[in-house]
Amino acid sequence: MEKRLFYLTLSSLRGRLYVFYPVMNFDKAYFREIVNLRAAMFSEKELHHRADIIFRIIEEMPVFIRSSKVMLYWSIKKEVYTHTVVRKWASSKTILLPAVADNNIVPKRFTGEEHLVSTLPFNIMEPQGEPFREEIDLVIVPGIAFDKQGHRIGRGKGFYDRFLKTTSAHTIGVCFFFQLFENLPVMPYDVPVKEVIWA
Repeated sequence: MEKRLFYLTLSSLRGRLYVFYPVMNFDKAYFREIVNLRAAMFSEKELHHRADIIFRIIEEMPVFIRSSKVMLYWSIKKEVYTHTVVRKWASSKTILLPAVADNNIVPKRFTGEEHLVSTLPFNIMEPQGEPFREEIDLVIVPGIAFDKQGHRIGRGKGFYDRFLKTTSAHTIGVCFFFQLFENLPVMPYDVPVKEVIWA
């Protein structure tokens, strides 16, 4: 399926204009550090506003409208905020969240915040219950950085790369504008997403 990339107007916040240079000679740790420094410049309120824009775009996409089984994630600090959209759609779609077992992502159904448990090492909230065994229609993928070809940098454990190899679902990466680069270093085991939505 053709990869597409949705663009929003690049704005100058606090007098800073970011340009996405095509840098290829740095390792993934470099990009993680750059994103961490950039993220520190923005308030939680600003990031939540941009997350709202991202999910308004996604909610209007035909692939989202027709998908009945959607895998999201329960966001942690500095990720594109998802708590509102998870709550919003849990009553009308099957909303799945990732759990980790034996170093692999296992999708489980979101059945309410009271059924989420915190896990180490990242203190990510995971659903309880049985693994979801049916085909998933759409997977929304977080990341520390993305490029315009859909390649991503995660937290270094390879969870999503392994999972994305196993699913035929449509995949959308979500990120803030300062997490988007022209190119990222790519390893043979990296699995790109089909689209990237950013704001």
